[in-house]
Amino acid sequence: MHTIKHKKLAIGTGDFTELLEAQIFVDKSLLIQDFLQDDAKALLITRPRRWGKTLNMSMLYHFLRCEVRQDPVTGELKTMDPHAGLFDALKIGQQYPDLVTQHQGQWPVIFMTLKGVSGNNIEEITRGFQDIVAKLYKEHNYLLDWLLANPQGRGSEDMDYFTKIKKGQESLAGLKNSLYFLCELLHHYHGRKVFVLIDEYDSPLNNTFLKPELYQEVLTFLRGFLGNCFKDNPYLEKGMLTGILRVARADLFSGLNNFKEYSLLHERYAQHFGFTQQEINDLFNLPTVQQLIAKHTPNPEQIKNWYNGYHIGGMTIYNPWSIMMCISEGGRLAPYWVNTGSDLLLRDLLKDQVKLLQQLEQLLAQGAIKVTISPHINMLDMPPEVKFWSLMLAAGYLTLVEEIPTESPIEFPCLVRIPNAEVKSTHEHLIIHWFRQQVGQEYTDLISDLFYGEVETFAAELKKYLQEVTSVRQVGPRRAEQFYQGFMLGLLIVMKKEFAINSEIESGQGYVDTIVIPRAESGPMAVVLEYKVATSQEEMTSKVAEALEQIAAKDYLARVKQHKHIQQIAKIGVAFYGKEALVKREIVNLS
Repeated sequence: MHTIKHKKLAIGTGDFTELLEAQIFVDKSLLIQDFLQDDAKALLITRPRRWGKTLNMSMLYHFLRCEVRQDPVTGELKTMDPHAGLFDALKIGQQYPDLVTQHQGQWPVIFMTLKGVSGNNIEEITRGFQDIVAKLYKEHNYLLDWLLANPQGRGSEDMDYFTKIKKGQESLAGLKNSLYFLCELLHHYHGRKVFVLIDEYDSPLNNTFLKPELYQEVLTFLRGFLGNCFKDNPYLEKGMLTGILRVARADLFSGLNNFKEYSLLHERYAQHFGFTQQEINDLFNLPTVQQLIAKHTPNPEQIKNWYNGYHIGGMTIYNPWSIMMCISEGGRLAPYWVNTGSDLLLRDLLKDQVKLLQQLEQLLAQGAIKVTISPHINMLDMPPEVKFWSLMLAAGYLTLVEEIPTESPIEFPCLVRIPNAEVKSTHEHLIIHWFRQQVGQEYTDLISDLFYGEVETFAAELKKYLQEVTSVRQVGPRRAEQFYQGFMLGLLIVMKKEFAINSEIESGQGYVDTIVIPRAESGPMAVVLEYKVATSQEEMTSKVAEALEQIAAKDYLARVKQHKHIQQIAKIGVAFYGKEALVKREIVNLS
């Protein structure tokens, strides 16, 4: 099948046939073979948003489905393959032609997405489910005509049920059996079992996280809606669900036999969602892509460094949305994926959780931290810390470095890190929001005093701030220096647009705690900070002097002096003891 491809890219489409109309796309068709060969009756695959889940489900739909059309001459209904030849030139057609012959266009398929189901109350949620299931039934409207012509012992209640659903008038309780009923009708009509594909199965739950009672109502409905379809359904050939989160199996998938789940923690299916290293190399070797990115970033390695960093099943995986958006924007580096979602839920979970803030700051300062996560999300009954980090990992804001062996199948410790430069901005915004929520405008004033005001004012405000947002237990002697370094980095992030902020960076003869360099030539002085932890209040004076001496002795100013626009440098030593802080500053003129 040959078509003239007028578009270079198909950005934002969820329709696989539209994707094939573009000159530039990544062939993921081998997912079809893996899916058909998987011995599970139903699969759940979870990935972050904009990771190709909808496109892959659309691909499966267009590959498997048969279509019923009315003959324009005889008026008879005929079943046919609507996309004959569509997959011949793709990897699946080239490597598995027999599988294509056996399966393409041969199956009745139910394909739906729950993306549009949202609302502030159960009535709005119900309307969303009614509209989506009504659309699904209208796509198979021929079944109603068939029922009327071939009742086969069925009562009028079946036809009434079909009609009521199609008109969007069935109650939420009545919709619980709608998928099973449609499977049954399709099986009787086609004489074959049915494939069921449900995209964004968890979207209605994700939209109600902050409303526990509504969340429970939606969960109860989905348990029946999905359970009736996937549990002991004699008309089901195979099913796949995709989403962002693995809702706890006991909550939603209890009792399902031969059901498998594949998340970011699993090796299988890793190559089918997101772009692999080989796919990225092939993509950037295309002359069309090279021409497009040359405008802003002619070196593809810079783009790779911005959007890679995910490690799934031993593979390096790139964020597909950001890669394609970057190409479409001429190679301009920007947080494309981050800007497609909201961090409102994460902000809510972070609220009043000082320990989580401390961990976030340590993550930014150290690059990787140990946290506890659960592969299954139970929003109503999980410790806040486990819930937060589990969501961060599942949503794509973290990547797994190492699992730490444990006997618990429910929760386990692991080492995680921020995947790349794009995602790092989300962590920074979470910290900024937390600080601003705690002290409002005073937060911005505090940081401004460091660069534009008096150091004495900054020291007084810093001490006041330590009193308000930390506890003695949290700043005890164990790992105290790491805590204070993360705390200061969290404070400084608000200035990142005006300043380049680096922590634990090599300079001179060692690693300085923090260097802050103004981006603009007309900006204020640069700042070099060194932190020390005292064992008593009396020791703070000697510790702050030690910090300033270390800056000079190890030539920490060397990196700053490489920036020709810098005229002044502020050497700042900070000594901490519990909730106390002592700050000293020395000015160095370079001109």
